[in-house]
Amino acid sequence: MDESIKFFVGLNTHRTASRLPCARRVGSRAASLGTIGPDVHAVLKTLRKYGPPQQVSVVYEAGPTGYGCIAR
Repeated sequence: MDESIKFFVGLNTHRTASRLPCARRVGSRAASLGTIGPDVHAVLKTLRKYGPPQQVSVVYEAGPTGYGCIAR
């Protein structure tokens, strides 16, 4: 385990919102950072509050309406 990581976040993403459960260390009880809209800028703004990118580990989970890219 990388000891420089201080904050763990799991993105639970749906079409209309993202939930952000988190933990301060491995094995600690998870808490919620809340629910935000599906906007990536809102996710990044929230994550910046918890440390520099090198100290925040993020995992992503998506259901059938999760991450996708539409070419325009």
